[in-house]
Amino acid sequence: MTVNHDCDDSDASFDAAKRVLCCIHKEADIPEVEAVIKLVLPSVDFYWKRIAMESVRDIEAQLDSFDAALAAAEPGEKDELLRDLILALLASLRRRLQAPISPAGTALVRRSASSLMLDGAKALALPLDLALAPRLLPAAEADLLTLIRGRVELREQEIRAALRGLISQAELLGAPVARDVWRQRLLRELGVETGSWLPFVVDQWAYRWFNIGGVVAARQGGVLALVAVAILDAKTSNFCRWVNGRVISMERAQRQIDRHVSAALAGDVRAIMANWPLLTFEPTDGPAEFELKFATVGLPPYHGHCRTRTKLLRLRD
Repeated sequence: MTVNHDCDDSDASFDAAKRVLCCIHKEADIPEVEAVIKLVLPSVDFYWKRIAMESVRDIEAQLDSFDAALAAAEPGEKDELLRDLILALLASLRRRLQAPISPAGTALVRRSASSLMLDGAKALALPLDLALAPRLLPAAEADLLTLIRGRVELREQEIRAALRGLISQAELLGAPVARDVWRQRLLRELGVETGSWLPFVVDQWAYRWFNIGGVVAARQGGVLALVAVAILDAKTSNFCRWVNGRVISMERAQRQIDRHVSAALAGDVRAIMANWPLLTFEPTDGPAEFELKFATVGLPPYHGHCRTRTKLLRLRD
């Protein structure tokens, strides 16, 4: 990963940049989290686009033999040839994604994760000692990289369907698919041209670690439970309006964090998704459905672009 901004690597420069971004961001979201997202996203975007474009170039080198085999193939063999092409693309992506990121990239992710967790604790007016939880920062770094790698695994069927459509188009026109058409479709399916999925990944990661910081600080401070608190405005989902004020036990939250840290350090995207699912809803969902779905999760974020956070449960006199 290459850092793609003008700040140097010092914590002071990072904090100064975050303060500026906090000041200019709209107040409806959590400013500290949004500031970190603005710092991380350009570098992650650059990192992913470089890897995807290099992998697509690897595939372009195989297209002459692929076209020849496709022209000679029986109808039942074409899908197998396409599968081999997709597997070659995925193998190239996996190989490149397994390479270590740059020291500057590692420093940026770790500074960002540390900032998110400390801000999550600060939002609860609690101190956080990251030294007492030494697995958190490595897990936060691994979490972001696992989410990026996981998108590769989970997009295989979408890529296959898109390229099958190109083959069908070529058969109708009676000519091979042009190289630039192949390249454009592959890059679009990998999100390079639109960048459509990458902001969602970084947003999910940032809000997650902000909330993790609050829970770890609360645990260190002996807090027994937290309460979900939604930002109530025109963007608030019906679920988050319903969950606002619901109690989250510390034991439940800690189990979720422990499982998440283990899954992230193992690089297991499916375990991450199972442990911390992003909920989806039907227009007809109401309290009964929300109750069932809340039972499958613990801490926010609960869905894509979720801004719900936690606060301490205070016993009234």
